Amino acid sequence: MTIHLKKKAEDGQLLEAVFMPSKGMNLISYKKGGKEVIDQSTRTLFEERFAGLGALIGPHFHHRKPEDICPVPFEERFPHIQRLKAKGVKEPFSHGIARYAPWHCKAEGSSLLANISGNDTMEGVLLSLLEGCNFAMYMDVELRENGLFIELSVESDKPSVIGTHYYYAIENESAYVIAGAQEKYFDGKSLIPVLNEWEDQGKIKVPVKTDLDFGFYPKNSDGYSEVLLHTPSHQVSVRYQSHTEETSFQLFHPKGSSYVCIEPLSATFPRSPKLHCSGVNLQIEIL
Repeated sequence: MTIHLKKKAEDGQLLEAVFMPSKGMNLISYKKGGKEVIDQSTRTLFEERFAGLGALIGPHFHHRKPEDICPVPFEERFPHIQRLKAKGVKEPFSHGIARYAPWHCKAEGSSLLANISGNDTMEGVLLSLLEGCNFAMYMDVELRENGLFIELSVESDKPSVIGTHYYYAIENESAYVIAGAQEKYFDGKSLIPVLNEWEDQGKIKVPVKTDLDFGFYPKNSDGYSEVLLHTPSHQVSVRYQSHTEETSFQLFHPKGSSYVCIEPLSATFPRSPKLHCSGVNLQIEIL
């Protein structure tokens, strides 16, 4: 089942956003005037292991520590796990169970409300057992004349994080990202100074042509930030603000890939979140 939201943009072009509640509330398509900005070539990742297209993050980020991964009851009901094990991956639900499981969703006009909790099930198994804690996540979406507005929040027994992991098409590696960000970024191990070649008139300008998997932090004290993706054919503006002081955004791009992921998050260090309750507001606009 899909939910297809439509709205006429300020310039008269048709905006369209398509969500799939039955598969993790994935944003499988986002268009303006027929221009698709979600990388459709990542559909294979979506079909193989629930990644790709417009995947979500939460209640955990990327891979948990081995001691935090619970045994999966009735593992044979989750065929993607065997595919992961064949590649040596121990984490059965990368970036959290919410991107794998069906959500409860109600749509009206150009908006929708969705939720999911540890009391829900997937393949007859409680999500709290698969995630390793009880939780509740909420998603409030509205397609307006000036873009796609999304509010995400999470409550959980353990410290948690929520965010988006949307795969934005770049067409070729002449694309770049501009953002207001602090002078240090997280390289996966520690905070280090932003590279000199990234500095651009008080902002960072990151070329999307090498391996990227870094965490950045809003420059504004209120945590508001705009991340602007420039490609040869279009631009995508991702404006976001965390509900708390815990905040960051991740840039992810494997060298040679046809996408860059811009990931607003409700945690400063998402692999080690601090809060049991957090959220983030987004405005995604195609320019």
